[in-house]
Amino acid sequence: MYRLAACMLSAGALAACGGGTDETDTMSAQAEGRAQALSTGVTAEAAATGTVVAPYFATWAFGQSGYNVKSLMDARNKAGLHAATLAFIVAGNGCSFDDGGHTIDVDMKSDVAAFRAAGGKVIVSFGGASGTYLEARCSASQMASLIDGLIQRHGFRDLDFDVEGSQLGKSSLNSVRNAAIKTLQAKYPDLNISFTLPVMPDGLDNLGLGLVKGAVAAGVKVKVVNVMAMDYGYNGDMGRFAIQAAQATAQQLTSVYSGKSATQLLSMVGITPMIGHNDDAGVFTLSHAKAVATFAKGNGIPLLAYWDFQRDAPGASGDTGSGSNTANFQYFKAFAAAEGGTTPPPPPSCTYVTWQDNHNYPKGTIVKFPPNGKFYKEVNAGTNGSDGTDPTISTWYWQPTTCN
Repeated sequence: MYRLAACMLSAGALAACGGGTDETDTMSAQAEGRAQALSTGVTAEAAATGTVVAPYFATWAFGQSGYNVKSLMDARNKAGLHAATLAFIVAGNGCSFDDGGHTIDVDMKSDVAAFRAAGGKVIVSFGGASGTYLEARCSASQMASLIDGLIQRHGFRDLDFDVEGSQLGKSSLNSVRNAAIKTLQAKYPDLNISFTLPVMPDGLDNLGLGLVKGAVAAGVKVKVVNVMAMDYGYNGDMGRFAIQAAQATAQQLTSVYSGKSATQLLSMVGITPMIGHNDDAGVFTLSHAKAVATFAKGNGIPLLAYWDFQRDAPGASGDTGSGSNTANFQYFKAFAAAEGGTTPPPPPSCTYVTWQDNHNYPKGTIVKFPPNGKFYKEVNAGTNGSDGTDPTISTWYWQPTTCN
């Protein structure tokens, strides 16, 4: 997460992130069977409606004692967890998965399969605050192939790309990542993509917004822009800051999706605070979590995550505690109140025609403009469809609109 490498919270953490876990109990033959079924994409995973609460799950803690849970199924049984974001996959030697990727792909295979077969939702997150990103060591085709293997083995349909720090400014990485995602979405049209990005209460910075614009321009279908509402460098009402960050980001997205309403844009914004004590002076309290959950439920926020599930426990702020909990899973229970919230209505249906050059259109006509696939409504009469009244040029004749 933003300014929080996976294991920067404790001494020697980088080593802790990388390698080995204690031996875990062998999953049942039934779970293994489910894992086999999931490798072909067959799953009982529940369809998401309203807000999904999917906290980040520290994969380096899988099977380890000393944490509040040892596995996804342990979290499901103890806390009722039914969605999780697995953190993180970066590059190992060459174009390959690191230990985190190996943990998800191999060590957690049966656990992930059992969790998904029980209706759990799994989001796989790539990147983060430390390590070398796949896109720095792979070509676009190599990266797509590597991730495709993961999809085929586990049936995943939700991928998150956490891009932060110095990585945000590397246009070459953005290009590789965008091309890889576009290849994957061409093969898997139901593949959901989110970008997790640093934010301030007044929105994304230029690099973060530029990343989203570049991805959309490259043909990536973005489901969620997930803002890391944390580590602002100052304290205050962290719940209010998180809500302001989401609202500001939605407003910024008008420059990317001109045809979407304010409600539809807010339904593309996820919120991810760091619970309890942040890396700076900020403290995100349980009261803040309840306020954010209320906002999310009432405004169609699609995703509430937080950093991270294993920190949702009593104890000093670190890998195993938030510095604020008095019991396990208090933040999860506070955020869970957002689920089953408002699902924004789809864009209204309408009748449209395909725009043609040198053609007259009556006022009120809705056209689909072939060069960009967007819809425009004629708001003033007299359009003759010439190049001079191209819908993307003549805002007097045409205004962007939405249409199914």
